[in-house]
Amino acid sequence: MVDEDLSELEKMLKRAQIDEEYRGDNKDYLEETKKLYDEILKRAPQAETTLELLLRRINSCDLCDKGEESGVFKASIMSAFREYVEEIDPTKPDYKQKVNSLEYSMLHLSTKLVFTATYITFLEELQNNLRKYDSLKEAYRWTSEYIKSAIRYLLEDPIGHRKRFEEYMQVDKLLSRLLYKK
Repeated sequence: MVDEDLSELEKMLKRAQIDEEYRGDNKDYLEETKKLYDEILKRAPQAETTLELLLRRINSCDLCDKGEESGVFKASIMSAFREYVEEIDPTKPDYKQKVNSLEYSMLHLSTKLVFTATYITFLEELQNNLRKYDSLKEAYRWTSEYIKSAIRYLLEDPIGHRKRFEEYMQVDKLLSRLLYKK
């Protein structure tokens, strides 16, 4: 199949051309993904494969396939990583460490359990924010910032902050539900 040779971004853009609902729900996600892709190619090209893995996880998640809220969630992830990549400077002594942090964090979020727990946490936080804010747009904005700040925290020190990130995203809670469901 010809599509197998396409990058995840190319597959997304191709789908957006033919699926109006997907294009509408994922407008920000598509834009943020393009920006992140460009930044990675410029500043940390060795992380492109890891980005592909993350995009494959996101794009294969049935839970996040429909609805504006899933587009906001996915755009939040891309935005958090893009903002981090924009700070990477190949001429700085911390370049290798920052690229390693980027790749480790993307790989960690690419695991099915962590990604699913992050999405469920996003939905729970969105539900809480719907009660706090007057508009859906404002609730989306604050929930997006919540997810972005958690990802930025992971990026700061992926190995050291991994456990705390998982607590923040309630990974153990989801794992318990899966293991002990009746």
